[in-house]
Amino acid sequence: MAWPWIFESNFEAGTNAEWDSEEDDDVNLDFPHYTTLARSSGEGPMAPFRGAYCMRVILDGGTNPCTVTEGDLDIADTVTRWSSFDFYISPLFAATADDIFVIYQLQSAGPVNESCIGLRITATTDVVEVGVGKLTASTFAAQPLQKGRWYHFDLRTVVQTGGTGTTDLYIDGVAAAAASVDTVTNVAVAQGKLGLDLHLSTTTGTLLFDNFRFDDTQVYPVKHRYEKVVRLTKNGHVFVGPGWIDSCYVRSASGTLVLHDTDVADVNHSEAVVDISTTEGSTGFEDGAYFERGCYAVVSANTEVEIRIHTGGDFHLGKFGPKAHWSPGAVRHYGQVRKAPRPNV
Repeated sequence: MAWPWIFESNFEAGTNAEWDSEEDDDVNLDFPHYTTLARSSGEGPMAPFRGAYCMRVILDGGTNPCTVTEGDLDIADTVTRWSSFDFYISPLFAATADDIFVIYQLQSAGPVNESCIGLRITATTDVVEVGVGKLTASTFAAQPLQKGRWYHFDLRTVVQTGGTGTTDLYIDGVAAAAASVDTVTNVAVAQGKLGLDLHLSTTTGTLLFDNFRFDDTQVYPVKHRYEKVVRLTKNGHVFVGPGWIDSCYVRSASGTLVLHDTDVADVNHSEAVVDISTTEGSTGFEDGAYFERGCYAVVSANTEVEIRIHTGGDFHLGKFGPKAHWSPGAVRHYGQVRKAPRPNV
C-alpha cells in the first residue's frame, strides 16, 4: 500500500517485495540495477525510466507467465480505476511467428481476465502494436510502438452494471484505443498482474516496466524524464552517479526525509547527508549538497517530498562558484553512459 496512490511500485527495492506474489517458472523475470542493464549486450544503453531499478522480462523461448500479482488492484462494481506504468521495448524484440500476448491484466476470481493491455507483433513486418481488450488485446492503437524508447501507459477500467463496462488506453497522456468489456458487469476485479503472459516461444527480446501506479484518477506522464524537481511518495533514487541537491521540501508536518549518498540503497555504502524531520517545510544548502555515488531518498509513510536538483541552467546565478557541478540524473541517466566490456581481440 502506498500514499497518496491506492498502490504504487517503483521497484527500487530491487525485488518483488512491493507485490503480493510472483510467477516465473522460466526464470525470465528480475529487477536489475542500472549497471546490469547498461551491460546488456547488443540491446543498446538500457536504463530504468527513473532511479536505479526497474522490472525486466527476458523472452528466450519459454511460454510460462512472468508476472507479479497484487490484490490491492481491485475494482468493485460501478467503480472506475486507473492503472499506469512506464514501458520499454528493447531494440532486439522480435518474433518468427505472429503473436498477441498481454503485459497487464485485471482479473476477477478464478482468475479470469476482465481488462488488459496487450501487444501484437507481426513477424513479416516486425511491427509492434499495443491494444486493449478483455481476455487479450482486441482493439489496437493506430500508431505502432517504436523499439528502444520509453512509453507511459494509462489504462482506464470501468466496471459497470448494465453491460456498459469499458477499458481505455492512453499512450503518453493521449487517448489511443478503447474496447468494450461488458462482461465485467456485476463482476468485481479482485487482483492485477503486471508482466508477460499468454506469449509464444517464438517471441524473443527484453521488456522493461517502471513506476507502476493504481488509483481512482489518471496519473499522466511526466513532462521530462529527468526533472529539476523530483516528487516522491516512497523511498527511491533521486538520481544515480554524482550530482547536487539544491533544496528539499517535506509536505507533511509529521513527515521525515533522509538523503543517503549511494546509488544502491541506504543500507549499502551509505552516508546520511540530510535528515529532515518533525516540521513541515524546506531546507536549503549554503553551497548545495553534493552526492558522489548518487542520492537515495528515504521517505516516511504518508509523506510527499519535493527535491530540487541542480542542472546546468542553474549556474548563471553563480551561486556555486568555480566548483559547480550538476546532476547527470537531471539530463541523462548515469547508467546510459556505461558500456559493455570490450572483448579481448
